[in-house]
Amino acid sequence: MARNPREATQPRVSAFTGLNNVADPLDVGLGGQVQADNVIVTKDQHLRRMQGYVLSVDGTAIAGAYATKDFTRLYVIDSGSLLQVYDDLSTRALRTGLSDGDYHFDEVNGVVFYTNGTDYGTITSGGAGSWGIAAPDAAELSVGNAGTLRAGTYQFVCTLVDPSGLESSNSDVAYVDVGDGARITVNIPQVDGYTTNVYVATPADPVFCLMLEAAGPVATFDDQYDLGTELPFWNLNPPRGILPTYFAGKMHTAEYDPVSDTTTIWNSLPLQYHHFDPGAEGVIIPGEVRQMLAMRDSDFFASERLTQRGIGAAMIVGTDREIYSYDEEQLVLLAPYGVLPGHHAVEYRGKVYMWTLRGMVRALPFENLTEKTVSVAPGVSAAGTVIEQAGAHRYVVALHKGGEAFNPL
Repeated sequence: MARNPREATQPRVSAFTGLNNVADPLDVGLGGQVQADNVIVTKDQHLRRMQGYVLSVDGTAIAGAYATKDFTRLYVIDSGSLLQVYDDLSTRALRTGLSDGDYHFDEVNGVVFYTNGTDYGTITSGGAGSWGIAAPDAAELSVGNAGTLRAGTYQFVCTLVDPSGLESSNSDVAYVDVGDGARITVNIPQVDGYTTNVYVATPADPVFCLMLEAAGPVATFDDQYDLGTELPFWNLNPPRGILPTYFAGKMHTAEYDPVSDTTTIWNSLPLQYHHFDPGAEGVIIPGEVRQMLAMRDSDFFASERLTQRGIGAAMIVGTDREIYSYDEEQLVLLAPYGVLPGHHAVEYRGKVYMWTLRGMVRALPFENLTEKTVSVAPGVSAAGTVIEQAGAHRYVVALHKGGEAFNPL
Protein backbone atom coordinates (compact mmCIF):
# COMPACT_ATOMS: atom_id res chain seq x y z
CA MET A 1 0.00 0.00 0.00
CA ALA A 2 1.42 3.36 -0.98
CA ARG A 3 2.22 5.82 1.82
CA ASN A 4 2.75 9.50 1.74
CA PRO A 5 6.50 9.98 2.24
CA ARG A 6 5.81 13.01 4.40
CA GLU A 7 4.19 10.81 7.08
CA ALA A 8 7.53 9.31 7.96
CA THR A 9 8.93 12.68 8.84
CA GLN A 10 5.77 14.11 10.41
CA PRO A 11 6.77 15.33 13.93
CA ARG A 12 4.90 13.63 16.73
CA VAL A 13 4.52 14.53 20.40
CA SER A 14 4.74 11.48 22.64
CA ALA A 15 4.52 13.42 25.90
CA PHE A 16 3.91 16.96 27.05
CA THR A 17 6.50 18.15 29.55
CA GLY A 18 4.73 21.21 30.96
CA LEU A 19 5.31 24.93 30.98
CA ASN A 20 8.71 26.40 30.16
CA ASN A 21 8.59 30.11 29.41
CA VAL A 22 12.19 30.73 30.48
CA ALA A 23 14.12 28.91 27.75
CA ASP A 24 14.26 30.03 24.14
CA PRO A 25 11.01 28.80 22.49
CA LEU A 26 13.10 27.14 19.79
CA ASP A 27 14.83 25.07 22.47
CA VAL A 28 11.72 23.97 24.37
CA GLY A 29 10.79 21.23 21.92
CA LEU A 30 7.42 20.05 20.66
CA GLY A 31 6.43 18.61 24.04
CA GLY A 32 7.07 21.83 25.91
CA GLN A 33 4.71 24.75 26.35
CA VAL A 34 5.68 28.40 26.30
CA GLN A 35 2.11 29.27 27.29
CA ALA A 36 -0.34 27.05 29.13
CA ASP A 37 -3.62 28.86 29.76
CA ASN A 38 -6.59 26.74 30.87
CA VAL A 39 -4.86 23.42 30.18
CA ILE A 40 -3.34 20.70 32.36
CA VAL A 41 -0.86 17.90 31.75
CA THR A 42 -2.27 14.55 32.95
CA LYS A 43 -0.30 11.84 34.75
CA ASP A 44 0.22 10.20 31.34
CA GLN A 45 1.67 13.50 30.09
CA HIS A 46 -1.25 14.17 27.79
CA LEU A 47 -2.63 17.66 27.32
CA ARG A 48 -6.21 18.33 28.39
CA ARG A 49 -8.41 21.36 28.71
CA MET A 50 -8.80 22.60 32.26
CA GLN A 51 -12.06 21.61 33.92
CA GLY A 52 -14.40 24.46 34.71
CA TYR A 53 -16.04 25.14 38.05
CA VAL A 54 -19.15 26.87 39.31
CA LEU A 55 -19.57 28.87 42.50
CA SER A 56 -20.95 26.66 45.28
CA VAL A 57 -20.67 28.84 48.37
CA ASP A 58 -20.72 32.62 48.26
CA GLY A 59 -18.82 33.64 51.38
CA THR A 60 -19.02 37.18 52.69
CA ALA A 61 -15.58 37.53 54.28
CA ILE A 62 -13.87 34.14 54.56
CA ALA A 63 -10.82 34.39 56.84
CA GLY A 64 -9.84 30.73 56.99
CA ALA A 65 -10.88 27.18 56.14
CA TYR A 66 -9.74 23.74 57.21
CA ALA A 67 -10.56 20.13 56.28
CA THR A 68 -9.60 17.47 58.82
CA LYS A 69 -6.94 14.94 57.90
CA ASP A 70 -9.53 12.16 57.53
CA PHE A 71 -11.63 14.40 55.23
CA THR A 72 -14.73 13.95 57.36
CA ARG A 73 -15.11 17.53 58.61
CA LEU A 74 -14.79 20.94 56.96
CA TYR A 75 -14.72 24.25 58.83
CA VAL A 76 -14.87 27.80 57.50
CA ILE A 77 -14.54 31.11 59.33
CA ASP A 78 -16.72 33.67 57.56
CA SER A 79 -17.67 37.14 58.82
CA GLY A 80 -16.66 36.32 62.39
CA SER A 81 -18.51 33.00 62.55
CA LEU A 82 -16.94 29.55 62.78
CA LEU A 83 -19.03 27.30 60.54
CA GLN A 84 -19.11 23.57 60.04
CA VAL A 85 -19.81 22.76 56.38
CA TYR A 86 -21.70 19.57 55.53
CA ASP A 87 -21.70 17.45 52.37
CA ASP A 88 -24.65 19.34 50.90
CA LEU A 89 -22.80 22.63 51.64
CA SER A 90 -25.25 23.60 54.36
CA THR A 91 -23.60 25.07 57.44
CA ARG A 92 -23.94 25.18 61.22
CA ALA A 93 -22.46 27.95 63.36
CA LEU A 94 -20.18 26.62 66.10
CA ARG A 95 -18.92 29.98 67.38
CA THR A 96 -19.67 33.62 66.63
CA GLY A 97 -18.09 36.97 67.42
CA LEU A 98 -14.60 36.11 66.18
CA SER A 99 -12.29 39.02 65.34
CA ASP A 100 -11.02 39.91 61.87
CA GLY A 101 -7.74 38.63 60.48
CA ASP A 102 -6.45 35.53 58.72
CA TYR A 103 -6.86 32.30 60.67
CA HIS A 104 -4.49 29.34 60.49
CA PHE A 105 -5.13 25.79 61.67
CA ASP A 106 -3.44 22.56 62.69
CA GLU A 107 -4.73 19.27 64.02
CA VAL A 108 -3.66 16.83 66.73
CA ASN A 109 -5.47 13.52 67.25
CA GLY A 110 -8.66 14.82 65.69
CA VAL A 111 -8.64 18.12 67.62
CA VAL A 112 -8.31 21.20 65.41
CA PHE A 113 -6.49 24.24 66.82
CA TYR A 114 -6.95 27.67 65.23
CA THR A 115 -6.01 31.30 65.81
CA ASN A 116 -5.55 34.68 64.17
CA GLY A 117 -3.36 35.95 67.01
CA THR A 118 -6.34 37.41 68.90
CA ASP A 119 -8.89 34.62 69.18
CA TYR A 120 -7.80 31.08 70.02
CA GLY A 121 -9.98 28.00 69.81
CA THR A 122 -10.30 24.26 69.32
CA ILE A 123 -12.78 22.16 67.38
CA THR A 124 -13.73 18.55 67.91
CA SER A 125 -16.46 16.41 66.42
CA GLY A 126 -18.54 17.52 69.39
CA GLY A 127 -18.23 21.26 68.76
CA ALA A 128 -16.03 24.28 69.47
CA GLY A 129 -14.00 24.92 72.60
CA SER A 130 -11.29 27.15 73.98
CA TRP A 131 -7.58 26.90 73.32
CA GLY A 132 -5.91 28.02 76.50
CA ILE A 133 -7.53 29.72 79.47
CA ALA A 134 -6.33 32.97 80.98
CA ALA A 135 -5.58 32.70 84.68
CA PRO A 136 -8.17 34.27 87.02
CA ASP A 137 -7.67 37.20 89.33
CA ALA A 138 -6.04 36.54 92.69
CA ALA A 139 -8.17 35.62 95.69
CA GLU A 140 -8.81 38.24 98.36
CA LEU A 141 -8.02 37.24 101.94
CA SER A 142 -9.09 38.38 105.39
CA VAL A 143 -8.16 37.02 108.83
CA GLY A 144 -10.58 36.20 111.61
CA ASN A 145 -10.45 34.76 115.11
CA ALA A 146 -11.91 31.57 116.59
CA GLY A 147 -10.00 29.39 114.16
CA THR A 148 -7.62 26.46 114.40
CA LEU A 149 -4.69 27.56 112.27
CA ARG A 150 -1.13 27.55 113.45
CA ALA A 151 0.87 30.76 113.20
CA GLY A 152 2.67 31.41 109.93
CA THR A 153 2.23 32.47 106.30
CA TYR A 154 -0.54 30.98 104.19
CA GLN A 155 -0.56 31.36 100.40
CA PHE A 156 -3.46 30.87 97.98
CA VAL A 157 -3.82 30.65 94.19
CA CYS A 158 -6.85 30.02 92.00
CA THR A 159 -7.34 28.32 88.65
CA LEU A 160 -10.22 28.12 86.20
CA VAL A 161 -11.62 24.88 84.76
CA ASP A 162 -13.69 24.78 81.58
CA PRO A 163 -16.59 22.34 80.95
CA SER A 164 -14.24 19.86 79.26
CA GLY A 165 -12.00 19.71 82.34
CA LEU A 166 -9.17 21.84 80.96
CA GLU A 167 -7.50 23.77 83.80
CA SER A 168 -5.75 27.12 83.52
CA SER A 169 -2.45 28.07 85.10
CA ASN A 170 -2.46 29.78 88.48
CA SER A 171 -3.49 33.28 89.47
CA ASP A 172 -1.12 35.61 91.26
CA VAL A 173 -0.34 34.44 94.78
CA ALA A 174 -2.38 35.92 97.63
CA TYR A 175 -0.81 35.48 101.07
CA VAL A 176 -1.41 36.47 104.65
CA ASP A 177 0.40 36.06 107.98
CA VAL A 178 -1.68 34.79 110.90
CA GLY A 179 -1.21 33.98 114.57
CA ASP A 180 -2.22 30.83 116.41
CA GLY A 181 -5.96 30.16 116.52
CA ALA A 182 -6.85 32.22 113.43
CA ARG A 183 -8.95 31.42 110.42
CA ILE A 184 -8.81 32.83 106.85
CA THR A 185 -11.75 33.94 104.76
CA VAL A 186 -11.05 33.50 101.05
CA ASN A 187 -13.00 35.54 98.50
CA ILE A 188 -12.78 33.48 95.32
CA PRO A 189 -13.00 34.89 91.75
CA GLN A 190 -15.85 33.58 89.62
CA VAL A 191 -15.90 33.64 85.80
CA ASP A 192 -18.93 32.78 83.66
CA GLY A 193 -18.57 29.45 81.92
CA TYR A 194 -15.87 28.16 84.28
CA THR A 195 -15.53 26.72 87.75
CA THR A 196 -12.78 27.81 90.15
CA ASN A 197 -10.29 25.65 92.00
CA VAL A 198 -8.42 26.96 95.05
CA TYR A 199 -4.96 25.77 96.12
CA VAL A 200 -3.16 26.57 99.36
CA ALA A 201 0.41 26.36 100.65
CA THR A 202 0.74 26.24 104.44
CA PRO A 203 3.64 26.88 106.84
CA ALA A 204 3.95 23.12 107.25
CA ASP A 205 3.97 22.40 103.50
CA PRO A 206 5.05 25.07 100.99
CA VAL A 207 3.67 23.07 98.02
CA PHE A 208 0.34 24.33 96.67
CA CYS A 209 -2.30 21.61 97.13
CA LEU A 210 -5.99 21.56 96.29
CA MET A 211 -8.18 23.14 98.95
CA LEU A 212 -11.49 23.38 97.07
CA GLU A 213 -12.72 22.18 93.69
CA ALA A 214 -15.53 24.08 91.93
CA ALA A 215 -15.48 26.55 94.80
CA GLY A 216 -18.17 29.11 95.50
CA PRO A 217 -17.47 32.82 95.92
CA VAL A 218 -16.47 32.60 99.63
CA ALA A 219 -14.79 29.93 101.73
CA THR A 220 -13.21 29.76 105.18
CA PHE A 221 -9.91 27.97 105.58
CA ASP A 222 -8.72 26.23 108.75
CA ASP A 223 -6.73 23.10 109.46
CA GLN A 224 -9.77 20.88 109.12
CA TYR A 225 -9.28 20.66 105.36
CA ASP A 226 -7.94 17.43 103.88
CA LEU A 227 -5.83 18.89 101.08
CA GLY A 228 -5.78 17.20 97.69
CA THR A 229 -3.53 17.04 94.63
CA GLU A 230 -0.69 19.44 93.87
CA LEU A 231 -1.17 22.45 91.60
CA PRO A 232 -0.65 21.00 88.08
CA PHE A 233 0.57 24.12 86.21
CA TRP A 234 2.69 26.91 87.64
CA ASN A 235 3.12 30.37 86.07
CA LEU A 236 2.33 29.34 82.51
CA ASN A 237 0.70 31.34 79.72
CA PRO A 238 -2.10 30.52 77.31
CA PRO A 239 -1.00 30.37 73.65
CA ARG A 240 0.31 33.49 71.92
CA GLY A 241 1.16 34.25 68.31
CA ILE A 242 -0.15 32.75 65.07
CA LEU A 243 0.50 29.82 62.70
CA PRO A 244 -0.23 26.90 65.07
CA THR A 245 2.06 24.00 64.13
CA TYR A 246 2.18 20.62 65.81
CA PHE A 247 5.71 19.22 65.97
CA ALA A 248 7.68 16.93 68.29
CA GLY A 249 4.77 16.46 70.71
CA LYS A 250 4.25 20.20 71.16
CA MET A 251 2.20 22.97 69.61
CA HIS A 252 4.29 25.82 68.19
CA THR A 253 3.26 29.38 67.36
CA ALA A 254 5.03 32.35 65.80
CA GLU A 255 4.91 35.87 67.27
CA TYR A 256 6.31 38.76 65.21
CA ASP A 257 7.77 41.88 66.84
CA PRO A 258 7.82 44.77 64.33
CA VAL A 259 10.09 46.86 66.55
CA SER A 260 12.98 44.40 66.41
CA ASP A 261 11.82 42.91 63.08
CA THR A 262 12.14 39.40 64.48
CA THR A 263 9.79 36.48 65.12
CA THR A 264 9.82 34.26 68.19
CA ILE A 265 8.67 30.67 67.83
CA TRP A 266 7.05 29.54 71.07
CA ASN A 267 6.20 25.98 72.04
CA SER A 268 3.74 24.45 74.46
CA LEU A 269 4.51 21.93 77.15
CA PRO A 270 4.79 18.38 75.77
CA LEU A 271 1.29 17.00 75.22
CA GLN A 272 -0.15 20.04 77.05
CA TYR A 273 -1.03 22.16 74.02
CA HIS A 274 -2.92 24.76 76.07
CA HIS A 275 0.03 25.76 78.24
CA PHE A 276 3.04 27.75 77.04
CA ASP A 277 6.03 28.43 79.29
CA PRO A 278 7.09 32.09 79.05
CA GLY A 279 10.38 31.20 80.71
CA ALA A 280 11.26 28.63 78.07
CA GLU A 281 13.81 29.57 75.47
CA GLY A 282 12.01 30.49 72.25
CA VAL A 283 13.69 30.47 68.86
CA ILE A 284 14.20 33.96 67.43
CA ILE A 285 14.29 34.28 63.65
CA PRO A 286 15.06 37.43 61.64
CA GLY A 287 12.07 38.89 59.82
CA GLU A 288 8.38 38.00 59.84
CA VAL A 289 7.46 34.33 59.78
CA ARG A 290 4.68 33.90 57.20
CA GLN A 291 4.38 30.13 56.85
CA MET A 292 5.22 27.31 59.23
CA LEU A 293 4.46 23.64 58.76
CA ALA A 294 5.91 20.37 60.03
CA MET A 295 7.01 17.52 57.83
CA ARG A 296 6.67 14.17 59.55
CA ASP A 297 8.42 10.83 59.05
CA SER A 298 10.13 11.82 55.85
CA ASP A 299 12.72 9.49 54.30
CA PHE A 300 15.83 11.15 52.90
CA PHE A 301 19.46 10.12 53.01
CA ALA A 302 22.69 12.05 52.51
CA SER A 303 25.02 14.08 54.72
CA GLU A 304 24.72 14.80 58.44
CA ARG A 305 23.14 18.24 58.04
CA LEU A 306 19.60 18.62 59.27
CA THR A 307 18.50 19.53 55.76
CA GLN A 308 19.62 16.18 54.36
CA ARG A 309 19.97 13.65 57.14
CA GLY A 310 18.47 10.26 57.88
CA ILE A 311 14.88 9.51 58.73
CA GLY A 312 13.40 12.31 60.74
CA ALA A 313 11.15 15.30 60.92
CA ALA A 314 11.47 19.07 60.91
CA MET A 315 9.44 22.24 60.72
CA ILE A 316 9.78 24.26 57.54
CA VAL A 317 9.65 27.96 58.40
CA GLY A 318 9.20 30.62 55.73
CA THR A 319 9.80 34.30 56.48
CA ASP A 320 9.48 37.41 54.36
CA ARG A 321 13.16 37.01 53.37
CA GLU A 322 14.42 33.46 54.03
CA ILE A 323 13.37 29.82 54.44
CA TYR A 324 14.60 27.57 57.27
CA SER A 325 14.29 24.06 58.63
CA TYR A 326 14.08 23.59 62.39
CA ASP A 327 14.06 20.45 64.53
CA GLU A 328 14.30 22.03 68.04
CA GLU A 329 18.08 21.50 67.95
CA GLN A 330 19.19 23.20 64.75
CA LEU A 331 17.92 26.10 62.70
CA VAL A 332 19.28 25.71 59.17
CA LEU A 333 18.97 28.19 56.31
CA LEU A 334 17.45 26.53 53.24
CA ALA A 335 17.02 29.48 50.87
CA PRO A 336 17.97 33.17 50.84
CA TYR A 337 14.54 34.27 49.64
CA GLY A 338 11.19 34.47 51.35
CA VAL A 339 7.61 33.27 51.04
CA LEU A 340 4.30 35.03 50.55
CA PRO A 341 1.64 35.60 53.21
CA GLY A 342 -1.52 33.56 52.87
CA HIS A 343 -2.41 29.87 53.11
CA HIS A 344 -0.16 27.91 50.78
CA ALA A 345 2.03 25.66 52.94
CA VAL A 346 0.86 22.06 52.65
CA GLU A 347 2.27 18.67 53.62
CA TYR A 348 1.94 15.85 51.12
CA ARG A 349 3.55 12.42 51.50
CA GLY A 350 6.09 13.58 54.05
CA LYS A 351 7.17 16.73 52.23
CA VAL A 352 6.18 20.37 52.63
CA TYR A 353 5.23 22.50 49.62
CA MET A 354 5.18 26.31 49.66
CA TRP A 355 4.87 29.21 47.26
CA THR A 356 7.79 31.62 47.47
CA LEU A 357 9.10 34.80 45.89
CA ARG A 358 10.81 32.46 43.41
CA GLY A 359 7.96 30.07 42.76
CA MET A 360 7.16 26.63 44.15
CA VAL A 361 9.48 24.80 46.56
CA ARG A 362 9.50 21.41 48.25
CA ALA A 363 11.29 20.19 51.38
CA LEU A 364 13.10 18.13 52.54
CA PRO A 365 15.55 17.92 50.84
CA PHE A 366 14.96 21.47 49.69
CA GLU A 367 14.18 21.92 46.00
CA ASN A 368 12.86 24.81 43.93
CA LEU A 369 10.64 23.10 41.36
CA THR A 370 9.90 26.03 39.05
CA GLU A 371 12.73 28.56 39.02
CA LYS A 372 14.49 27.01 35.99
CA THR A 373 11.41 26.72 33.80
CA VAL A 374 8.78 29.25 34.88
CA SER A 375 8.89 33.03 35.02
CA VAL A 376 5.87 34.45 36.81
CA ALA A 377 5.15 37.37 39.11
CA PRO A 378 4.88 35.73 42.56
CA GLY A 379 1.87 37.76 43.71
CA VAL A 380 1.43 39.60 46.97
CA SER A 381 -0.39 36.74 48.73
CA ALA A 382 -1.14 33.14 47.86
CA ALA A 383 -3.41 30.21 48.64
CA GLY A 384 -2.31 26.72 47.65
CA THR A 385 -2.99 23.06 48.26
CA VAL A 386 -2.48 19.61 46.78
CA ILE A 387 -5.46 18.23 44.87
CA GLU A 388 -6.16 15.14 42.80
CA GLN A 389 -6.95 16.09 39.22
CA ALA A 390 -6.87 14.23 35.91
CA GLY A 391 -5.52 11.16 37.67
CA ALA A 392 -2.59 12.99 39.22
CA HIS A 393 -1.87 14.83 42.44
CA ARG A 394 -0.78 18.39 41.84
CA TYR A 395 -0.02 21.49 43.83
CA VAL A 396 -2.40 24.26 42.81
CA VAL A 397 -1.82 27.88 43.84
CA ALA A 398 -4.02 30.95 43.45
CA LEU A 399 -2.24 34.31 43.57
CA HIS A 400 -3.32 37.79 44.48
CA LYS A 401 -1.78 39.53 41.50
CA GLY A 402 1.33 41.62 42.05
CA GLY A 403 5.06 41.54 42.56
CA GLU A 404 7.80 41.02 39.98
CA ALA A 405 9.32 37.79 38.71
CA PHE A 406 12.90 37.26 39.91
CA ASN A 407 13.74 35.92 36.42
CA PRO A 408 11.84 38.27 34.10
CA LEU A 409 11.49 37.31 30.46
